[in-house]
Amino acid sequence: MAEPALALRIRIGLATGAIAMAADHPVFGVGLGRFYDLSNLYVSVPNYIVRENAHNNFLQILAELGVPGLVLFLAVLGTAAAAARGIDSAGTSAVLAGVFAFLLTCIGGHPLLVPYAAFPFWIALGVCASGMSIPPPRKWIRIAGLFLAAAYVVTLPLRVVAAAQDANLEGTAIGLSQWQRDAEGGRYRFAGGRATVFAPASATAVRFRLRPGNQAPASLQVRIFLDGREADRVLLDANDDWRTVRVILAGRTAARFSRIDLQSGLPGQLEPLPEKQSDAGGLLAVGQLQVER
Repeated sequence: MAEPALALRIRIGLATGAIAMAADHPVFGVGLGRFYDLSNLYVSVPNYIVRENAHNNFLQILAELGVPGLVLFLAVLGTAAAAARGIDSAGTSAVLAGVFAFLLTCIGGHPLLVPYAAFPFWIALGVCASGMSIPPPRKWIRIAGLFLAAAYVVTLPLRVVAAAQDANLEGTAIGLSQWQRDAEGGRYRFAGGRATVFAPASATAVRFRLRPGNQAPASLQVRIFLDGREADRVLLDANDDWRTVRVILAGRTAARFSRIDLQSGLPGQLEPLPEKQSDAGGLLAVGQLQVER
């Protein structure tokens, strides 16, 4: 747990980063659930690496869903509160007070990201709004709603392409287990028949270690693909120790990241084995990627 002074600096940094995210993406936001992944790009705290949620639900909604998302969230809260005030019931007043107290914690934390806290909150908010009679929306509201829905749909392909181009894939892995450590403290992950890692295309080469996993056959063939083209093959025996593989990247692609696919199968066969990885084992053990620049 951080000391109070450090905790305050972190929260200030997170708030500043959330506002910067919203400034870069004011209409659609950075995307639901993406604050944590992007926090290290926007949040700066001296002598501290931050990769966290916003610790402020209002700012997190602003950053992830943009100004329209925050406005709609506040409108839901305000409508429910207005409806609850119109109900002459001590129980409803108590629920409304509880909702208000909960929202105060959202200023210094993110309880809406925790299911066990969020579900009771939305149930309580529904109780507050239960006595509300909803009149038919006015014509201009219906037209504005249709316009906004159409704008979201029409711009979706453009936003998907932009998100793919801006995605930071460094460190991303597919088909690999959580990190493990060997007897010497080295980090590795288990892979099944197929696995994928990404490396920055600005690198000249990458190095990583391979070793048969605890579910490997007596002989294992590992085919290494770089951006869809086979770059190398490695034959491993069940008793082999770590073997270092080096893959040249320089000049291979104009993209921001290079994709490295590992396919593990029997020697002489092109198709990988169907086995899947788990945190307890796999066909192949893959060491941490070392980037050469």
